[in-house]
Amino acid sequence: MSLYIDNPGGGGGPLLKRMLLECDSVSAMCELAGAISDDSTGAFGFSDAAGNVGVLEQLPGRQIWLDGGRDAIGHANMIVSPEPADRALDCYETRCPSAGARHHRVNAALAERRGAFDVSAGFAILSDQSDHPKSICRETTEVDGILTNSAIVAEPLAGRLHATYGPPTKAAPQTVSLD
Repeated sequence: MSLYIDNPGGGGGPLLKRMLLECDSVSAMCELAGAISDDSTGAFGFSDAAGNVGVLEQLPGRQIWLDGGRDAIGHANMIVSPEPADRALDCYETRCPSAGARHHRVNAALAERRGAFDVSAGFAILSDQSDHPKSICRETTEVDGILTNSAIVAEPLAGRLHATYGPPTKAAPQTVSLD
């Protein structure tokens, strides 16, 4: 899950944002997201048991569901709403100039693995260094001052979280189970 906030108050209520993770359907998530502060900006990756996959973008005064259909969708810390006025709210080009390239690469990598996605495929995508130095995994701060220091792949239904402590190109994933 990826979340970014750009306002002095720290965005919508942290508890409400945490509760978004507990929703059991896209419609429940969208309804709860409507309770988050109107001035909050963020993005929440989500899927449900019905097979809906997508990203909920929280924009001032409204939410936009970016439908990934029954497949996958990637998001890289930028507003990707189809509305130019929404994208004008985003300051990624100055704060994180690699976001656009990373967004396109992560979605291309997901498409390349369509129908064959598992934990190892997730880490392969998160380790991707195509388009260096604007790659998904950044081992250098030369573009935007941001360095990849961890990668996470979750298996919510299995109750497992796999994480690297360091860039996924250099560190092996450790697994935590809710069992």
